Amino acid sequence: MKVYTDALFSNFDSTLSSCFPVCKKVMGAHAWRRLARSFFAMHRCTSPLFRQIPEEFLRYLEAERAAGSDLPPFIYSLAHYEWIELALSVAEVSSAPDQHDVQGDLMQGVPVLSPVLALLSYPYPVHLISPSRNWRWPNRCICWCFAILMTKCGSSNSTPSAPA
Repeated sequence: MKVYTDALFSNFDSTLSSCFPVCKKVMGAHAWRRLARSFFAMHRCTSPLFRQIPEEFLRYLEAERAAGSDLPPFIYSLAHYEWIELALSVAEVSSAPDQHDVQGDLMQGVPVLSPVLALLSYPYPVHLISPSRNWRWPNRCICWCFAILMTKCGSSNSTPSAPA
């Protein structure tokens, strides 16, 4: 049974580490593994689907935050930010080429927003948090999260550049 439990935990930990790489780096390997192990042991997932583990992890972090755990105060916000980036980047939406002109003039035409867009507000500047820059105090921050859509118009590929 221990072999099965270890293999299953390894899959959980791998999934969480892939979805929340900044959280893992900020917390450090030992604290991250302890958090992942606690999630694995204590949280009762509401879905049997493996791809929904990141959402379940967010629910767990939210419950831990409400319970007054010793996690960094910004960790839920940072995890949500990382999750929404991933969710938007894999969202299945289509953008019909006739909806916009990729060669058009922004000053003359009407810009078309990406159909994959989320305006979110966090109590911490989650887009700036890194292992060398932890935030212990609230500082309300509004973040635009979006995925760049690659479109093919005619025979040329057009990939917009990401914002700075």
